[in-house]
Amino acid sequence: MKLKKSLKKNQDKFLELILSLTYYLKLFSSLKRFLEYVSLVSKYFINQEFSLLIPLDEKGQISSDNICFSDKKLGDQTLLDLQEFCKNHGMFNNFKLKNINIVEEYLEEKFDSLILKTHKIISRNKCRGFFYVFYKKFDHQKFELENKNINIIVNLLAVGIENYLLLKIN
Repeated sequence: MKLKKSLKKNQDKFLELILSLTYYLKLFSSLKRFLEYVSLVSKYFINQEFSLLIPLDEKGQISSDNICFSDKKLGDQTLLDLQEFCKNHGMFNNFKLKNINIVEEYLEEKFDSLILKTHKIISRNKCRGFFYVFYKKFDHQKFELENKNINIIVNLLAVGIENYLLLKIN
């Protein structure tokens, strides 16, 4: 009986989060606010230490103003450090998809006590950004269980970023 209640509670929480994300997706007017909201929700939706969103703009360049980090304590300094790293490596004006490996090496070194999982945000066969989820090393199996939840978030991110880019064109 307890297991049934626990499953029901998790399903209700899942449904509530999905409804809030889809509602926000319909109404958002600022890409930054949408990404911040998704980042915040991801903390409750995925068993993680924190996550990082690196969106790409319409030209496929890193959208530095829209990078979001889900952990507010680490976030401000981490974002500054990441922006400085990308700036020093010429990634804001001349980013190529293959350069993301350099960013990922930097993140793995900076957070060497954690496991980093990369998820490409794809829409209309174009990469629209990257969603990184960080786990404790001893939680190795967690990320296997979280794949469905992560896929939902990544797909919502793809729709949100694509909608924003399409609105920007018009």
